[in-house]
Amino acid sequence: MNVNHLDDKEARGPGGCVIVLGFAITSCGTKRDKMENCRKSNFPTRFRDALPPSGCTRHVRIWFFLVACLFILSPGLRAAQAAEGEGDQSHGRRVPDSLSKTSAVCISCHTDETRGIVQQWGLSRHYGANVGCYECHQAEKGDPSAIMHKKYTISVVVTPKACSRCHALETRQYVESKHAKAGGNMEGSADLALATLVQGDHTEAGTAAATMACVKCHGSKVKILPSGMIDPATWPNSGIGRVNPDGSVGTCTACHQQHDFSLAQVRRPETCGRCHQGS
Repeated sequence: MNVNHLDDKEARGPGGCVIVLGFAITSCGTKRDKMENCRKSNFPTRFRDALPPSGCTRHVRIWFFLVACLFILSPGLRAAQAAEGEGDQSHGRRVPDSLSKTSAVCISCHTDETRGIVQQWGLSRHYGANVGCYECHQAEKGDPSAIMHKKYTISVVVTPKACSRCHALETRQYVESKHAKAGGNMEGSADLALATLVQGDHTEAGTAAATMACVKCHGSKVKILPSGMIDPATWPNSGIGRVNPDGSVGTCTACHQQHDFSLAQVRRPETCGRCHQGS
């Protein structure tokens, strides 16, 4: 191929540069052969030592090869750098470009008040999908767990019913599973009675055995006090069969860690091992 026949665009681009370098590498070997022939026949003896050693051309060819690799890889490197430059640098996720005004109000306060929660949310796929605080915590005024917070009606308890607004199929599959019934099936069981009555001492502090051994995995009913606040004896509660104030059962956060939800979390053996030890 005649390099002189390359048009300007092709010669300037990475592909054209690789062709030119490949031509140069090929030519380099031919020049080495010619040099050897000159060394043997055409030059007087006193000039032969002035010629470059035959190994020199091998080093030149190596340098040409490395430069060619650089030109081949450079488009990919530039594309990667451009991708990193777009949006947030945290775990390669985009900064939300249309976060709701209500969620923005939440973040303006909670960035200082609960910085860890905001940071967890910032690592989630919800963050990149513009799903903020209010999209999950919003509640209707008639909801049993609804409270007024900064002029907004919210619920601390995020239930599968709330998740179903975006994840309808997954919620239906979950509600129909045995996991969702784990809390209701435990109510009235002999094991719960033994953990509560026999190992405990009939006080709130004495229910530690039931809370740590049974409720932690199975879940229990979340109760609302007459004041409208959650009964602290039933909350926090992340048992997989939790019975929620809105009538739904279960909690997605039993497997998806709350605020930094990801599919990777539920695929880890240790996530299942929190409840299914030895099974």
